[in-house]
Amino acid sequence: MARKTIRERGKDALTVEQMIQLIGVKSVLTLDEAALYTGLKVKTLYVQCSAGTIPYYKSKGGNFNYFKKAELDAWMTAQDMQDGRTKALYTKSRGGERL
Repeated sequence: MARKTIRERGKDALTVEQMIQLIGVKSVLTLDEAALYTGLKVKTLYVQCSAGTIPYYKSKGGNFNYFKKAELDAWMTAQDMQDGRTKALYTKSRGGERL
């Protein structure tokens, strides 16, 4: 059975506003909630999980991925810092050469 997106779940689905409120009080997020929280696509989160670059947990049956919100915050902050350093290396130059 194919995984349904938030929009495809119909009348039983939470609105985006309700989902955001729910995320605010939860400490462990589902894949859909983590995607909404980080602003990443679900597919991107799957790729990050497969690559081992994002902290996540699998359910006992291995069918679901879960994310601790505090660990996502730390991961996103580390990514921003890393990206910032990378950008600085490419934008600062000495004699026309990349530092």
